[in-house]
Parts: sequence; C-alpha cells; structure tokens
Amino acid sequence: MAFKKKTEVPPEIALPIVPMLDMTFQLMFFFLATFNPSSVKEGQIDFALSDKKAEAAAKAPSNVPPPGESHKEAVKDDSDITISIRGSKDMSPQNRGTITELRLTFSDTTQEEIKENSDADREKKLFEKLTTFAANAASDKDKDAKDGKPKKFVAHLSAQGGVHWKHIVRVIDICKRARFQITFTPPPDLGSS
Repeated sequence: MAFKKKTEVPPEIALPIVPMLDMTFQLMFFFLATFNPSSVKEGQIDFALSDKKAEAAAKAPSNVPPPGESHKEAVKDDSDITISIRGSKDMSPQNRGTITELRLTFSDTTQEEIKENSDADREKKLFEKLTTFAANAASDKDKDAKDGKPKKFVAHLSAQGGVHWKHIVRVIDICKRARFQITFTPPPDLGSS
C-alpha cells in the first residue's frame, strides 16, 4: 500500500514595510535637522591677501570679483612678522621646490635668518622664534580690550615662486600653531601683476 505524503503549503512570510519606512524617515529627519554646514571646516585654511598696492586695480567695477569667504574678517595692514621663504636654486629632482632659508623680519625691522639643513630643525626653530615673539609681545599688551581674548598676531608670508605649495603649507601650519594669522603677497621673484 502506497502512502501519499501530504504536501504542506509553506507559511506566507510577511515583511512589515511600514515600520522600516517609519524608521528611515526618522533617521533622515535626524540627520537633516542636525547637519550644520557652517561647522564643517575640515581642510579649510583661512587666509587673506594683503590690501597693499601689489594688486592691480580693476578697469571697471563690474570686473571686481566678490570677496570670498576668507575676506569677511578684516586683516590689519601692518604685520608683526614678515617671513620670507627662499627656495632651492638646485634644480635636481630631490631639491626642486624645497625651502633653503627662512628670513624673519620683525615689526621693529630686526631680521633673523633660519638656515637649518633639515626641514624638522628649520620648522622647530621657526616655531620657537614665533612663540618667543608672541610671548614677549603678549606681555606688553596683556589682553585685547574689546573681548578679553588674547591678541592674534599677524605673520606676512612672502615665498619665492619656485617653492612647492606643500612646504609653504607646513610654514602656515607652524604659524597657526603659534597663534598667528596669515597674510600673503605675490612671489617677489615673479613680480606683481
């Protein structure tokens, strides 16, 4: 006698989509409500070009570009320190675009040269000079009278045209760590346009 096996109908699987949609919209609302684009400043370098006569005047007012994000804050025209960055004259691939000398000109017109052989020694010496200057100048003018915050010093960078940007950014980082604001001029060896 042959037995027939009853075929059972598999249970129907119900996928509850409404709770998943509800959770998706709640997560989307959370991230939209908490997103703040003005606080996203990763990788941003805030600097402004100086307003000295090095820039060429626009021929018509319609040709003047609108100020960028970095020009919202006014930068005082006189700098506390001018850092002249000199590049290597050796055109070999390993030395092209490197820094060979930093010349610091202080607001009292005294000058110091940093001619260290290695980048690490040069950067260490630059940081020491900047922090020493800031400490001495801050003891003269303890606090800014407006808001009680410490005074922010201005370092004016003047780099030769052949120096690679990555080396200039390292100097900018050192200035920022020493609490200096940065201004720039066009490269002195390329002339002003």
